[in-house]
Amino acid sequence: MHKFSKFIPFVIALLLFLVACSTKKNTFTSRTYHNMNAHFNAYFNGKEALKQAFTLIDNQNVDNYNEILRVFTFDNHQQLSAVSPLCERTIEKGMKVIAKHSMNFNGVEYVKWIDDAYLIIGKARLLKQDYTGAHEIFSHIIVYFDKNSEATEALLWDAITYLVEGKTGQVLNLLAQAKDRISSGFTNNNINKLFYLVEADYYIKVNDYPQAISSIDKALTNKQNKNVECRLLFIKAQLLNKLNKNQEVLATLNTLFKKNPPYEMTLYGNILAAQCLENTNSKAENIKKSILKLIKDSKNKEYLDALYYALANIELNQKNENQALDYFKLSAQHSSTNQYQKALTYTTLGDIYFNKRLYKEAQAYYDSAVQVMPKNFPDYQKHQDRAAILNELITALNTIAFEDSVQKLSKLSEQELLAHIDKLIQNYKLEEQRKKHEEQQKLQQQLANAPVFYNTASTSNEWYFYNTNTLTIGKNEFKQRWGNRPLEDLWRLKNKTPIMEDYDFVDSTFITSDSSKNASDPVKPEFYLKNIPKTPEDFANSNKRIETALYTVGKIYFNNLKEYDKAIYYFQELNNRFSKNEKADEAYYLCYMSASEIGRNTDAQACKDSLLKLYPNSFYSHLVLDPEYYKHVSSEEDIASEHIMKTLNALQNNEYTTAVALADSGIAKFHDLEVLARLSYIKALALANITSRDTLLYILPNIINSYPNTEVASQSKYLLSLLNEKVTNDNTDKANETTDSINNTNNTTKTIYNLPKEDDINLVIISFDPLKITANEMKIAITDFNNHSYSSDKFTVNVTFLNDTRMIASIGYFKSKSEVLKYYSNIKENQNFKNTLTKGDCKIFIISSINYPIFFKQNDENNYYNFFIEHYIN
Repeated sequence: MHKFSKFIPFVIALLLFLVACSTKKNTFTSRTYHNMNAHFNAYFNGKEALKQAFTLIDNQNVDNYNEILRVFTFDNHQQLSAVSPLCERTIEKGMKVIAKHSMNFNGVEYVKWIDDAYLIIGKARLLKQDYTGAHEIFSHIIVYFDKNSEATEALLWDAITYLVEGKTGQVLNLLAQAKDRISSGFTNNNINKLFYLVEADYYIKVNDYPQAISSIDKALTNKQNKNVECRLLFIKAQLLNKLNKNQEVLATLNTLFKKNPPYEMTLYGNILAAQCLENTNSKAENIKKSILKLIKDSKNKEYLDALYYALANIELNQKNENQALDYFKLSAQHSSTNQYQKALTYTTLGDIYFNKRLYKEAQAYYDSAVQVMPKNFPDYQKHQDRAAILNELITALNTIAFEDSVQKLSKLSEQELLAHIDKLIQNYKLEEQRKKHEEQQKLQQQLANAPVFYNTASTSNEWYFYNTNTLTIGKNEFKQRWGNRPLEDLWRLKNKTPIMEDYDFVDSTFITSDSSKNASDPVKPEFYLKNIPKTPEDFANSNKRIETALYTVGKIYFNNLKEYDKAIYYFQELNNRFSKNEKADEAYYLCYMSASEIGRNTDAQACKDSLLKLYPNSFYSHLVLDPEYYKHVSSEEDIASEHIMKTLNALQNNEYTTAVALADSGIAKFHDLEVLARLSYIKALALANITSRDTLLYILPNIINSYPNTEVASQSKYLLSLLNEKVTNDNTDKANETTDSINNTNNTTKTIYNLPKEDDINLVIISFDPLKITANEMKIAITDFNNHSYSSDKFTVNVTFLNDTRMIASIGYFKSKSEVLKYYSNIKENQNFKNTLTKGDCKIFIISSINYPIFFKQNDENNYYNFFIEHYIN
């Protein structure tokens, strides 16, 4: 014990120092100790981690030069997983500083690094995309450290957080507060630089480009680092370009080029300069030469699409449209992984052909554009809609041409037919050879553009997947070759049905006859013969497809493309070829409107006369005579609806004589066929209750004949079949039940399931035999259909067992009955999906979210399927 006695004074001194350094005592020693330790320990490490996070984001940032650059690179970052650990470390160290070193006495903080610790925590939360947490921290600094310059910085970072979120409402107020504090001296050099950057970012995001340019100019007067300065100059040039101030754009770009910006920025600066050339500008040829020189430089291979696009714009400005088209097509051929540039090139080509009314060519480019178009693309929805409209138009036109051609072929002799088919086969082979040659050239181009791989093994002992450089090279090479593919099994295949190789087992269901193989082979005559109509039924179906297509084409030319002369042609063709088509009255009316629109008065009068003569009671006849007729009809619909409800209530209250009287008065008063059909049906039910069930056997056929193609007619057929088969014993209850299903006003059906309503949340269910089609095959087939037909909707697809012999796939969710019925019809009629339904012994039906648990518990597929047919289909 004695030998340690000499250390006792040192231990006592150390203990006295530690007691003196407590955060509970406001002494000089404590303040000095905690200020020093806060700064040089946890705060320093946290700040370094945050600096590394910002540097990592800068290094990984990929700018889209086709749109206005973001002022802050972290506003563009998606690499959350990469920066998250660094941000967590920053937050941990910042919290440690606050917990261990804060000395707050009477509302005054005596450790000056505490507000800085809060600041790095707020910035780290912003980079982690924890915007709510970031706002909380910045607000805390603003309130509790208002005497420090850090509160001014917090105001600016709070504004930045709102801008990154896309919320601009609070930003001006925060900027005004920050400006007042700067004027009052609560600032430093970094804050002064940051203020104008935030102000510029705000004005860009609210599309006030003149104010944004003013803010950028003020930011440039404060000494910024080189990268920020170059970025601001490029953004300024882009904004001036938006304002069509071409000479100022060129002057700004000249200033930028003198600062030796990054290579990619220089390249796109030249492209931007090309877009700003006036038609008569003498510099056009020089810039064209410089861009052509850049094209020849091998290091610009990944930018060829943008360079050719720039050349095309120069030619377009100089009215050289043919040369411009050639360059735009070269841009499309050399498209790299820049999806935005791909979409820009395709939509530009689509717009050119659309304006020239070459819709087939326009449709092809718009269709390619929407496959790669990002959601933030300018006029995104307009291009999506235009692609859909043109796709419908071209499909209908192709249908007309195809059906007409096969009907002509049916009239040829066998020898003539085979000769014609032989010619088609030869043309097909030539086309395939051309495509193969084109594909080989494209592949060679891709290989030429592919990046060179360097051997990294000698420079690093890391495994491939731990090496950032090799991963980046591999990822870029994959994107160049395959584009952005989703992370999923069998990503290379459009049809993802697995190919099974089992040499010991051959299932006879997979063996197809030679004739069926030939029917799907374009180099075999059977491929063409299968489409030629032979029977009267074949011709009837072919004519029906032509009829529908003619109507579709006419409507698109009238409503969407405003090409009234073509609308007239197709509506006249429809009514001339199919005089008794279901849309004849509407076709005459639209033909009349089209002719009136372009001053073809003779055609307009002819269409009007035909409409009034052939369809005097049609809605469109009334509309021709009185353009305000639809307003009267709308008012009449409201009155009729009220009258139907009053009549129905009388029936349900067993006031049968009153119901008959109300039905008769309504039939005499209203004109709409659906209204008359409903009133006639209610009257029939009331009379059946007054007399006997046999009354319905006489009345219902008259309703069916008088009001064909109405909902009531189909319900009358259903009820008539029940009466004829004598399925029901209680006439009145059954009649009332059917009435309720039409009007959806009362649920008297004796069933465990709830009757469907328009606003129900619904699922589409496909039940199948798992021995005939696997769960994976079913899920892939549904996903392929959704990706093709409902790419913008994010439907969930789940597969589970219903019982030992059946599985079900559920697709959802749909927000209304009408929406789910449309999806049900589309998937059921889809030709590719029909094969899946047949193969898997499938049943497809709709179920509401309310009925789904009942269905699953009951485990009676047939019972629910009958309910579905009755209440959704019939």
